[in-house]
Amino acid sequence: MGGGNGKALKVVGVVAVAALLVGLISSVWFGLALRVSLGELAKGNHEERELLAKNEMLVEQRDRIMEPQKIEEAAKALGLYPPTKKQIRRP
Repeated sequence: MGGGNGKALKVVGVVAVAALLVGLISSVWFGLALRVSLGELAKGNHEERELLAKNEMLVEQRDRIMEPQKIEEAAKALGLYPPTKKQIRRP
């Protein structure tokens, strides 16, 4: 009877060690995956800040270009002038 009990303890011990190893390996894997994901998130946040800054710069540039005074200056440089009353047709 003592021999069967010792064999069962060995099986339980092997299963416990295997479970411990699986837990340890999965914990290390999860830690690495978390670190990689956080790195990608930080990279994405950095790219977002860069894009927002560029967007803000482009909006300011567009607003400067679209000022009526700038448009009139550009039109005069091209030789354009306001239409006369005869050139305007309204339905």
